[in-house]
Amino acid sequence: MQRRSSVRSTRKSRARFAVVAVVLIAGCSKEDPGTSPLTGGASPSATAAPAAPPAPLVKKGPVRIELSAETLVIGGDSLGARDEWTKRLPAVLAGERIDHEHITLEVDRKARPSAVRQLVESIRGQKPKALTIATAHRSGKLSQLEVSLARTDLEACSATAFIGKDAGVSVWTAGGATAQKFAKGLGGPDMTMGGGALTKARSACPTGRVVLGADDAMIWGLLVDLVVASTPPGEKGATGIVLADGLVPGRKVKILN
Repeated sequence: MQRRSSVRSTRKSRARFAVVAVVLIAGCSKEDPGTSPLTGGASPSATAAPAAPPAPLVKKGPVRIELSAETLVIGGDSLGARDEWTKRLPAVLAGERIDHEHITLEVDRKARPSAVRQLVESIRGQKPKALTIATAHRSGKLSQLEVSLARTDLEACSATAFIGKDAGVSVWTAGGATAQKFAKGLGGPDMTMGGGALTKARSACPTGRVVLGADDAMIWGLLVDLVVASTPPGEKGATGIVLADGLVPGRKVKILN
């Protein structure tokens, strides 16, 4: 009798387990087919379609124009050495990537003066509203020269400075006058004497422009140093800058417009 009772008890337990299992399975089958019974989240088979790839990045802001001693780089793209960028530049400047409102040129100190002037003249042809040249002073501080975009004749009193092949500095007025000449100093052009003379010439003609030139044996950075040496303390930069070639100390300056 005891054995039969034990067998009956085992059968009843198995029956109860089977009922519970059926109930659990039925409960799971009623859940949202897109829901995982383990996590309650979306099941792998019901995930949404993959999102569309992000739109390509669009360069915003003004395009950087960088001139070094070797190459011209616009918007990160090298236009090559001077002979090459001379040919490619007009098409690039005419493109939509260039902000013609206010153009800033980042010019390396070691660039040649004639290359800087050539680049400036090319950009002037695009008729921007403002054109600035940014170059590091010999102290390392960034200096900005605002280029004159006027096509009118120079004021006769406009201060003019030229650094020759011998590193001597000459200062006179654009209308023609005896030039003040300062021989090369121990470390290069005499920025103290030349800068002082240019300061006086600039202050004597406040409505005039500042004409600059240098032999290509010199580097562009020396002209920047000379302008900074002639700029009164407190002023952020120089304005009304005109870059000229073919300057002869004391002679009247002729600018081809």
